[in-house]
Amino acid sequence: MEAEMMKGLTSTPLCIRQRKITGTASQTGKYYNAIETASNDVDRKRTFDFDETEDMFYLLRDVLTQHPEANAVSAGAILSTYQRTRVESVATRLGLIPLAYLWHYPFLPPPPDRDDSLTSLLDDMDSSGYDARIIKIASGGISEKLLFANVAEPGTRQRLISGLSRFCAGFGEEATLRGAVLGEGGEYETIALDGPSNLWKMRIELDSTKSYSAEGGTHYAVLERARVVAKERTSIPYVPMPACFDRRFDAIVEILNTRSDHAGDQKRPAEAAATSLSDSAQQKTNYSLETSCLATQVSNLVCVTEKTAATQLEAIVESLAKILNTHSSQPTMSVLNVVSVTLLLRSIDDFASVNQVYSKSIWPARLANPPARVTVAVPLPEGVLVSLSLMLDPSQDRDTSKGRKGLHVQSRSYWAPANIGPYSQAISVPTDRELSASAVSNGQVYVEIVHMAGQIPLQPASLSFLPESFSSQAVLALQHLWRVGQERGVDVWAPAGVAYLARKAFFLNSSKQDNRPMLHNVGEAATIWMQAHLVDEKGRARSLQNLGLNEDEQEEEEEVDIWDLQRNRGFASARSSVSIGQHLHVLPNYDIIEDFREADGRMLGQKTETQKYFIPTFIAAEVQELPRHASIEWWSTGISGLSSNNGNRRSKVRQLKQEGHQSWSIHGIVLEHHADNADTTSSNEAMSSRKFTFFLALLVTSEAAHDCDSVPLTIEKLEAILLSPMVPESELQSFRCELTSSHSFLNLSSVKGLGDRLDTMPLIKNSTKVPCFHVWASTGRDKIGDTSSSPTQTPTSPASNVCPEASIEYNNDFQEVAAAVILRIDAFSSQHGQIW
Repeated sequence: MEAEMMKGLTSTPLCIRQRKITGTASQTGKYYNAIETASNDVDRKRTFDFDETEDMFYLLRDVLTQHPEANAVSAGAILSTYQRTRVESVATRLGLIPLAYLWHYPFLPPPPDRDDSLTSLLDDMDSSGYDARIIKIASGGISEKLLFANVAEPGTRQRLISGLSRFCAGFGEEATLRGAVLGEGGEYETIALDGPSNLWKMRIELDSTKSYSAEGGTHYAVLERARVVAKERTSIPYVPMPACFDRRFDAIVEILNTRSDHAGDQKRPAEAAATSLSDSAQQKTNYSLETSCLATQVSNLVCVTEKTAATQLEAIVESLAKILNTHSSQPTMSVLNVVSVTLLLRSIDDFASVNQVYSKSIWPARLANPPARVTVAVPLPEGVLVSLSLMLDPSQDRDTSKGRKGLHVQSRSYWAPANIGPYSQAISVPTDRELSASAVSNGQVYVEIVHMAGQIPLQPASLSFLPESFSSQAVLALQHLWRVGQERGVDVWAPAGVAYLARKAFFLNSSKQDNRPMLHNVGEAATIWMQAHLVDEKGRARSLQNLGLNEDEQEEEEEVDIWDLQRNRGFASARSSVSIGQHLHVLPNYDIIEDFREADGRMLGQKTETQKYFIPTFIAAEVQELPRHASIEWWSTGISGLSSNNGNRRSKVRQLKQEGHQSWSIHGIVLEHHADNADTTSSNEAMSSRKFTFFLALLVTSEAAHDCDSVPLTIEKLEAILLSPMVPESELQSFRCELTSSHSFLNLSSVKGLGDRLDTMPLIKNSTKVPCFHVWASTGRDKIGDTSSSPTQTPTSPASNVCPEASIEYNNDFQEVAAAVILRIDAFSSQHGQIW
């Protein structure tokens, strides 16, 4: 029978190559470090073959010798990081392109001609002509009568939903069910007998089958006799592909296409005189090192003695090791502790040569989860071709089994762009070093800071740019950031979302509709950032007022959807236990916001319509160029784990703001951390633990030129502002604040001399400095829910369930600032020692 099946496969244009598996699963974690299996050349032969993944390496290496035209490897990974990372490790080491077009398929928007479905992939297999039979059942939710059923048929799909839904109750039930019905948890196994004619020249027919049951309730189909049968050549069937945008971002695209547009009426600020730019750009080339008990930030490393960007980076990396050994409070710190990187270039044309040096020096190619990275070209000082800034965490090292968590998808897919090379989409760093056994048993998880990579508007399947307007590209790039954040469990972005806008992209990539003033694109990006926080995962406005529905109508609309009842197969049988469309991680999760607290300590009480949304500050930074000459790159920092798996909150999250006349303002959130056994839902305001983390966006306007000393750009000034509303006056003396990280976006076109004065302020001087041609910012909070500011509302589209515009002309609600500073500050009581 095996010979007959092999004959069926070899009747296709595909060739079959086999190799005996000699290794075992020596690395059982989800991430794969190829270097761990061979510590030196002497042990290479003895140990390198030990992990079974290396059998695949040798098999593909042999394939390449016989078929040098091969250039890619396709993996069937859907939700398994374990499988995907091993295929990627082998493929990239052999110079092959890894493909994983099924990656996160259950969570992607459906193709245009299919409705959303719990059995998404099975639906599309059916329409593509696949016949895959269930041959093993290992779940009590699946009847043994489904043995040898075609998993793609409608009846089988409905029975899978009905049987497995009762095991997927509770937190994240729909996401779990969407994976279970595909057998991602080993619920069942299949064998493919037929498929599209362009791939399957013949089909397999089974003349005799029987079944038997094993211990543990497992059932098997036994295939006794099989034969290969010629099939009629038919036209290539339609290949379903997920839609480009999730419902949230599809709604935002429609909002942008239908709303009134006034951003183009604004005039671009006059360019600063050349002498002003020159004076402001002469930044000192001395690096800064900021060390706290939680992290080390090394910023603005440059080398002006070398003549090329590549050799400058080589010298910078060489000096980094000396700096860490000499000045770091953690003597064992190295590049293996790096969790995020900001790489600034003078010209994006140097990117390729710099990336080669970076790949060899910053992170060994065979190690999993390299640091997240943002790369932009900015107006660096004369002679400086590259600047490197890094965030290091003492708890992170190359051993992914001991806590280094990340997301490094190198495969092309429909999900988000592959990161080919030495940087991850995200690295998650826990704020709690240890959780007690009782906390884990109660469903508590780590609160984590998620360091994100920048995202540009590449189409994930082809890694080419979306051939649309700037607004559509900006929406797509932000969707990439969102999808990565949702995969990492991000609950909220903090304290800001940064849109890097490329000056030169408007000449290199412009089309007729894109050839517009920079301010127009700032307004578009600002609108997109705000709407992403006001539109939910189903593409509907979060505000009942904006939807024009009262609460009763909203509940009824959510409970029964006629569209689902009539057209979504499997919906009726599962509706009582699992709701359709709640499979994506909620981002932002506004339920974690406890209340709104003014910096003077005044509590506003119950959240109103204008206060229940936390929209992080929007920052637009005009830079020289972006990778691949993109027009926009989004970046932010996420916070995850603010709710445990059972819904209990582990940290109180509050908004905070403070304004200093017209020269500066602070907006952000504060996390009040609790011990494992703390009752975080209690109304008792007594602090169960004395640990706070502040995520702040400090905006400095040109008015600061008249009174720069009043701007709180020292840790001492901020300490008084931040702690007074959080800590009783009698305990203030026992607290201290530590600066953990800081990024400064400096407007080189600001008031002459102001940039030089700001650069002497400690919080900017010691930060990662990003010089920009212009910087704009908006908090976007004051107008939320203000229906009087817009004369009209965009009608809701029944076809796409798009929400209205939320009654905001937000694209005018931003201003140019002299500097935007992003800060993370940790505060703790000296009598309680370090925070974690």
